[in-house]
Amino acid sequence: MVSIGNDSFEEEFEQFDSEDSPKISTALRVFTKRRFLPDIKTDYTLKNGNYTIGREDSENQPEIPISGDVTVSRRSVRLEVFNGHDGDNQFNFTVMKAVNPVTVNGKRLMPGESIFLTIGDKIRMGKTDMELIKENHKK
Repeated sequence: MVSIGNDSFEEEFEQFDSEDSPKISTALRVFTKRRFLPDIKTDYTLKNGNYTIGREDSENQPEIPISGDVTVSRRSVRLEVFNGHDGDNQFNFTVMKAVNPVTVNGKRLMPGESIFLTIGDKIRMGKTDMELIKENHKK
């Protein structure tokens, strides 16, 4: 912390950061096309932790539920979000159980296979498309 007189740059930065700048976070955008019903689009803000992504039903409540797509397994994939050595978020995507193909940027992943995702990567599970995106939130 650098101080000049009674004021510090750190205090000024914190004040600016909390009032004027948007908060940037990462989200997984989920888009499910449905034949006879309206399409579903939902953004899930991602924080450090493990997320199961799969079909939602009365017995299975994944952290990121896929509604309206019966071609997605109940516990298809796991997404692990953690801080890397550089302080940026890392995203480890693992196929757990998927009867139908799971692809990342067009490359098919098999059960047990993992891949690190980056912002902009496109994922397809059944009839559901997903994309890892940056979100801006005004505080």
